[in-house]
Amino acid sequence: MVKIKLILNLFKKIKGKDKVVYIRNEAANDLLDRGILKLEKLIKECPDKKIFQGRGETVSIPIKEGIDNPRMVIRHYHHGGIFRKLFKDIYWGIRKRPFQELLVSEVARKNNLNTPLILAIVVQRWGYIFYQADIITQEVEDSINAYDYFKSLNFENKLAREKVIKGMADSIKKMHEVGVYHKDLNLKNILIQNKENQIEIFIIDFDKACLKKRLTERQRKRNLLRLNRSVEKLEKETPLMTREDKVVFLNQYYKDKEDKEETIKKTAILIIIFLWQFLLGQGSALSLHLVS
Repeated sequence: MVKIKLILNLFKKIKGKDKVVYIRNEAANDLLDRGILKLEKLIKECPDKKIFQGRGETVSIPIKEGIDNPRMVIRHYHHGGIFRKLFKDIYWGIRKRPFQELLVSEVARKNNLNTPLILAIVVQRWGYIFYQADIITQEVEDSINAYDYFKSLNFENKLAREKVIKGMADSIKKMHEVGVYHKDLNLKNILIQNKENQIEIFIIDFDKACLKKRLTERQRKRNLLRLNRSVEKLEKETPLMTREDKVVFLNQYYKDKEDKEETIKKTAILIIIFLWQFLLGQGSALSLHLVS
């Protein structure tokens, strides 16, 4: 298993009184020239910034001054759920969350899973235990998240939908085979890049993700159910995926499973997807049945 200490050798460490900044060696000069050591000032004064809303505010700015230059994405860590109201962006613990995300990201990239390159980590300490943090990644050019993609795509464009859905299934399957369990797998954390008519799928935001030697079938199904719940939640706003889309996804995910046991499992999942369309309000019970 890769150790975080080995990965941090790829980064330049700059330590201040209450702040520690890790910058990837090959990007250090550009980011230091850009003013990364004064991150809040850099974001506030940048005229070319783009702001995205999620759990917290995420900002995209050019790595070098100039609107046509490659961009970086700055994501400030925020709690979700009830902890967000209580603690907002204050974390605690000796093991800092950004370093776990860096570890997962590097293992994923080493195994040829598309995910943005992490350029820097900024940790603002408050005493020995408490801290705030930012993670800075390279922006995926010409990309859109899967939620916005399906929201804007015509349902009649079946070929385009199928190509993207199969790509998503392949990427998530590869992520599982690498041993990555993504605890926040949803359409907004999947990017679809269309560059020179070539479709690539990127998985982002490995905050809270964990590495395992091997994901069990139960863990895989639980992660797929997490994705399906996010789709159903977002579909309250607008239609996104049809029943046929979900069948295409599952068939692609399980396409190399030829033994009888896996075929039975796949069939059971398909039946449950069909049932969800008719048994309103039974999603929770069926979810429990699937992961048991």
